[in-house]
Amino acid sequence: LLLMGAADPGEAVRRIGALCPGGCDTASHRGVLQLQLPVAGLHEAVLGPDREWPARPWCAVLDEQVVFSDRREVLERTIDAWRDGRVLARSERARHTVDGLSGDAVRTMWCDVARSRPWLKGLLRAEAAARMDSAAGIWDRFGAFSLQLLPTRHGDRLVSLVLEHDPLGRPLDRALWTAGLGDAPEAGPWLVKDHTTGALQVLVQDAQHRLHLFGSTGKALWTHPLDGPVMGGVHQVDRYRNGKLQLLFNTAGQVHLIDRLGRDVEDFPVKLKEPASAPIALFDYDGRRDYRILVPTTNGSLLNLGIDGRPVKGWEAKAGAPAVAAPAHVRIKSKDYLVVVRQDGGVQALDRQGGERHTVELRTPGVIDVLRVRPGLGIGTTRVIWRDSLNTVFSGTLDGVVDTLAVGGRAWLTDVDADGERDLLFLEHGRLSARQGNEHLWEISLEGSCEIGPVPNGGALASEVDRDRVRWIRTDGSEPLPPMEGGHGAAAGDLNLDGRVEVVTVSRSGNVQCLPLEPR
Repeated sequence: LLLMGAADPGEAVRRIGALCPGGCDTASHRGVLQLQLPVAGLHEAVLGPDREWPARPWCAVLDEQVVFSDRREVLERTIDAWRDGRVLARSERARHTVDGLSGDAVRTMWCDVARSRPWLKGLLRAEAAARMDSAAGIWDRFGAFSLQLLPTRHGDRLVSLVLEHDPLGRPLDRALWTAGLGDAPEAGPWLVKDHTTGALQVLVQDAQHRLHLFGSTGKALWTHPLDGPVMGGVHQVDRYRNGKLQLLFNTAGQVHLIDRLGRDVEDFPVKLKEPASAPIALFDYDGRRDYRILVPTTNGSLLNLGIDGRPVKGWEAKAGAPAVAAPAHVRIKSKDYLVVVRQDGGVQALDRQGGERHTVELRTPGVIDVLRVRPGLGIGTTRVIWRDSLNTVFSGTLDGVVDTLAVGGRAWLTDVDADGERDLLFLEHGRLSARQGNEHLWEISLEGSCEIGPVPNGGALASEVDRDRVRWIRTDGSEPLPPMEGGHGAAAGDLNLDGRVEVVTVSRSGNVQCLPLEPR
């Protein structure tokens, strides 16, 4: 196994691929592309004859390292360890040791004594190995043993020997990794896809309006300054139709498009003449990556931009009261409708050019939040679910039939019972209840203000802001784990493609951590 650093991993893959005019042999393991070099002998030509490999090596890019091996099964085990966080860079024990080592040493050797016992035992004669086994309880109390040779100004060498006491059996934090923002959080976390590996990365905004991107193993990748808080969520687009994804979102003053390295994409950001009144909407009507970006503004206009940031020709939407939420797209009987809910309670159903496609009877007086636009069998039976200034939740058809769903509390829509339908979560007087239609699913106690997030395959994450903690609620309302730190917000997903769900939480102090939702 050989690891070589790469300042630009994408360029490293491109150059390796260029060695194969007819295309390299490839394979994929857990979303990581593997390439087989077309010829043998490249490594020994650079590193010397003692680096000779009997077969053409395979390689893969992991973070900023290009990993080579002449055996694919070895490379795949390395990918497994990297995906699962079982690497030295992710080990708290190893990190503690490495932080204490001198950076001026000309030679360093170290090992984790307790965890290396099986390997050390294999170097001993049978009698000595048996004695090691009989003293296993003592060996397991040791941490790292390190030896360093340090130069002096007079040409001598100092020898540093360290043996740590760090018992294996002590309780360990459940966190797979932690990171810091250096400031309080403002928005996020959002989970975004890394198009090079398929893994999920973590995006968070701090109180100085800076965006931070962390890799699936917690590595800080970049920081990007913004002009204000992100409004709503973050979309991903393939502007150049080459499989590479960019991040699309808006602040009140600008529409941003940022690439995977944290750089502004050409023609962005787009500065708005009037502030945005709500988050942008992103539509790809026919799945051809011919994107449309709709931007509601405070003067009541609804802008329509292409993915190049320029206004779309032929757009004729008339101004009205400012939109209270991002427009929603529904397709019914091969017709597209853009549903816009405005602050004065008016609702519109527009066509792709911004013209009125359907006369809407529904009014939403006092609306402050749109929870969902749910398509019906026809445009008239399509429903808007919204919350008004008195915290009453309504559901109304575009033809004007209105039902009251809940009164006097906060509400969210998420699929808590994993049946593919969004359920109503309602918080009132410290009680969070889950309902599906008239059916009561479960009810729990919550303290203070909270935010709710979905969990893949059902359940919910409840962030108790005042107590700075997150609770995982399963589909039946049970809580199998103790609360986790992170009252600002949380997001759940399979970050490292191992088939298991992790949760990323952000505390009010700016601590970001990733924890497993199931035992490992």
